[in-house]
Amino acid sequence: MTTINLTKPIANGPEMITTLTLRAPRLGDSPLLMRGADAFLAGNVSALADNLLDVLSAISDQPRSVIDQIEPADLDAVLDGLTNFIENYSKR
Repeated sequence: MTTINLTKPIANGPEMITTLTLRAPRLGDSPLLMRGADAFLAGNVSALADNLLDVLSAISDQPRSVIDQIEPADLDAVLDGLTNFIENYSKR
C-alpha cells in the first residue's frame, strides 16, 4: 500500500481526509487504466490528466469530489505517490 499525506485536510461530509491510501487495482478498475493508456498513446494530455484523477479516486476509495479538492501544494506528493504505486504494482 502507498500512503500520501496531504498538507491541507479535505472535508468529505463530516470526515476530514488527511491522507490517501492507495489500494491494489481490482478487475473493475481495468477500464479506467485502459482509458489512461489509450490517452497516453494518443498524446491526449487533457484526457490523460482527467483519467489520472479518476484512477486516483478509484484506488484511494475516495469520491472524485475529494480528489478534485487536493491543494496544488500537494501535487508533487500525489504524483510521486501515484507514480511509485504504479511502478511497484507493475513489477508484481
